[in-house]
Amino acid sequence: MKALLGHFKAQQDQVNYIELYTQLKGFEQLFSNPLDQSGDFFGAGYLRTNTQGIGLMGKILNPAKWLMNHGDFFSIDKKIQWVVEEEAYGEGTPVKLKAQHLTPLWLGAVSFDELYRLGLVECSPQIAEQLGSVFNGRTYPINHTDF
Repeated sequence: MKALLGHFKAQQDQVNYIELYTQLKGFEQLFSNPLDQSGDFFGAGYLRTNTQGIGLMGKILNPAKWLMNHGDFFSIDKKIQWVVEEEAYGEGTPVKLKAQHLTPLWLGAVSFDELYRLGLVECSPQIAEQLGSVFNGRTYPINHTDF
């Protein structure tokens, strides 16, 4: 999937708009900017008539400090060394991910299994199985703020 998206990126000087229809959960995590810039227009003359807001965005501003305070919050069989953007916290088996994926993972907006399947997390299969049960993404963040 990353290779296909890389090919599309390489063609950006020739193509203005690409439509991807997928039911792959967590797919938006592959993009650095997953905003919909279609302008509510789809090819062949279709216009979008129904849109939906998704709520607030969260961001962990200092991943190293966050992990220092919360990294051992969830317990699994083995000690984990979280490696976020080449900064490491803890000792043990390394789990590598980008800072942009730490917040949705921690808040439950995406499961560890989704990030692992998409190749956005590097770790051993055993650790992936254990963290998949801890960060299962079954409880999405809910916001009842009246804007």
